[in-house]
Amino acid sequence: RVSGTFVCILCETRVEAGLCTPPELRHEPAFCADNGEVWRLMSAGPDFAQADAGRTATIEGVAFPQSGFLRANSVGY
Repeated sequence: RVSGTFVCILCETRVEAGLCTPPELRHEPAFCADNGEVWRLMSAGPDFAQADAGRTATIEGVAFPQSGFLRANSVGY
């Protein structure tokens, strides 16, 4: 179980590199945990819609640290 905020991994990567974030035509949903770790989401259901960027949630699921992916089983807002 991890709490954090939905983000776009493409935008987050640019911010970490010190670059500006131009308007992207495509956003890739990701999850930024409260501890600062950014996870790419394996699930692409309605709970992870682009409109959720910036929304805080708690996710229960399985993390794959070597690949940086998070498979969410449930989401609570």
